[in-house]
Amino acid sequence: MKIKNILSVLATAFAFSAVAYAEEAAPANPSNDVAVEKKLDYIEQNGLKFLHVSTLSTVEANQEFVRNVQVISQLRQTLIKLNEHRKMAFTEEERKATDDKIKELTEELNKGDQTMAKSYGYSLSRDYIHVPVVTYVYLKLTEDEYTKMKEAEKELKVGEDFLVKGDDKFRRVSVISNEQGNLEFRTNVQKMQAMRNHLRQAAEALKKMPEGEEKQKAEAQFSENEKKFLEANEQMVKVYGYSIARDYLMEIAVSKLYTKVTEEEFLRAEAQKELEDETLTSEPAK
Repeated sequence: MKIKNILSVLATAFAFSAVAYAEEAAPANPSNDVAVEKKLDYIEQNGLKFLHVSTLSTVEANQEFVRNVQVISQLRQTLIKLNEHRKMAFTEEERKATDDKIKELTEELNKGDQTMAKSYGYSLSRDYIHVPVVTYVYLKLTEDEYTKMKEAEKELKVGEDFLVKGDDKFRRVSVISNEQGNLEFRTNVQKMQAMRNHLRQAAEALKKMPEGEEKQKAEAQFSENEKKFLEANEQMVKVYGYSIARDYLMEIAVSKLYTKVTEEEFLRAEAQKELEDETLTSEPAK
C-alpha cells in the first residue's frame, strides 16, 4: 500500500492566498472601475432574492472593495466593544472619554457607509452575495521554475503572465471567465480539500489499527479512495492547471455584488425596470 506516497502529497502546504490588505482608518475612495447596475439582474438562493447592484471590473477595484468592507466592518466591531466598555466604566471621566470616542467613530462609520452605498450600492445594514465572474489563478513558482520560465519565455508580462509579490513569484495558469465556471472551480477545490482531509484521517486511523482482516479491508478502502483522489487531482491539473500539492494565488478580476431584498422591494424594482424599458421603447430614434 502507498500510504507514504499519499502522505507526502497530503503534507505539502496548500493555500489559496488573497492579496494582503493593509488596515486603513477609513474606506478609500473607490476607483472608476465600479459600475452601479442600471438593469434588473438578480439571483435566487433558498427562496431569497438578491438584486445585482454593482460590478467591479478590475483586480484593483475588487481588492479596494474588499479592503473597504474590512475597514468599515472593523469600525463597527470597535464600536460594539466601546459600547460594552462604557457599560462597565467606573468613573464619569472614563464614560465621557468613551462617549467621545464612540461619537468620533460613529461619524467615521456613517461617512464610510455613505461612501460605500454611493460607490457600490453597499450598506452594513443589508446582506450581500459577492459573486466572482472572472478569476486569475496563479501558481507559486520555485526559484528554479521562475528562472527557467524567464529564460525560456522572454515575452512574459508582469501583471499578466506572472506576478511578483515580495520574494514570491507566481505564474498565471488559468483564467476562469464566467460565474458558473467560478462556482464549479471553487466547489471542486473544496471537494479536493475534503478528500485530502479524509485521507489524512484515514491514514492516521490505519496506523493505530491492529493487524488482521479489518485492517486489510480498511487498507483496501484507503487505496481505492487514494486512487480517486489522485485521479481527481489529475483532472484539476488538466482543466485548471491546479494541483492540491502546490500553492496558488487567486485574483478576482471581475465580480458582481448582489443585495438581499424583500419581495416588496423586488416587485418595486421589477416594476421600475419595466417602466424604464417602456420609456426607452417609446422614445423616438434620433
